[in-house]
Amino acid sequence: MKLVTLAAGGGRPGVLVDDDTILDLGHPGRPDAALAHVPAGVREILAAGADGLSTVRGAVAQIGRLSAEGRAALVADGVLVRYAGAKLLAPLPAPGLLFSAGANYKAHLEEMKVAFPPRPAGFVKNTNTLIGHGEPILLPRAHPDMVDYEGEMTIVFGSTCHAVREEDALRYVAGYTIANDVSARDWVREFLDAKTPAVSRDGHDRNILGKQFPTFCPLGPVVVTADEIDDPHDMSIRTTINGEVLQDSNTSDMVFNVPQLIAYFSQWYCFRAGDMMTTGSPDGVGFARKPQLFLRPGDRVSVTVGGVGTLENPVVSG
Repeated sequence: MKLVTLAAGGGRPGVLVDDDTILDLGHPGRPDAALAHVPAGVREILAAGADGLSTVRGAVAQIGRLSAEGRAALVADGVLVRYAGAKLLAPLPAPGLLFSAGANYKAHLEEMKVAFPPRPAGFVKNTNTLIGHGEPILLPRAHPDMVDYEGEMTIVFGSTCHAVREEDALRYVAGYTIANDVSARDWVREFLDAKTPAVSRDGHDRNILGKQFPTFCPLGPVVVTADEIDDPHDMSIRTTINGEVLQDSNTSDMVFNVPQLIAYFSQWYCFRAGDMMTTGSPDGVGFARKPQLFLRPGDRVSVTVGGVGTLENPVVSG
């Protein structure tokens, strides 16, 4: 299943009943609402585990049994919404923890001329960076000139995950979504060229701060449940700007796979249902291109991950 958060009602859960139609699971006019209480949000659906997903599947099945006239009536009432025109929030608009694994694609490390790390690397991305599909990325007024894109496949946790083993790690993954780890690159060169530990540390810290601006984490448009992804290590990733393909890779190029990332970072962090972990960006980022390519007002950035969908956002001046 593909779950979304609709902007209607301050944020209501929805589910795709086909490629073109969303069922508003929180709409009071949903025909099975009296019989099947759906949790109030996508996080709550995932936290309810098999029972939560079963309830949503039952609601979808109810729609499938309707006549064409019955479906048309639900469209008129707003219970069924056209996917193309829907206003969506990030599918998990208020996670407790948004964690980003970095330096995790072989070809990306090579283009950045960075050595492969001996252990996974990562950082916390503040949740004020989150925006949904279709919402604008704002170029910050103070640092608008070197804003870069990074399309990333993203893990969504479905239950409390702390100090777990690699062999158990995928049990905690409820689904997958797409993130764009937008990054102001103004400080990357001083970090890469640092000659002393102090300069390196300062450059690294400011590089991470360059990922924390508002709107710098578009997310979505959906969470696809884990049962629909056969292998998280064989998912295509493609990023385009204005239709030009700039990143074209596959999760098979990750240095550390999903179980390794979860097992490593869960030694310290306690992930809970609805928390997320991005898994790194492939090669093709603007900073590493010759000539370099950064986001400009009027651009449209799209990230497509196989089995999930396409996340698209316009770029505007902040």
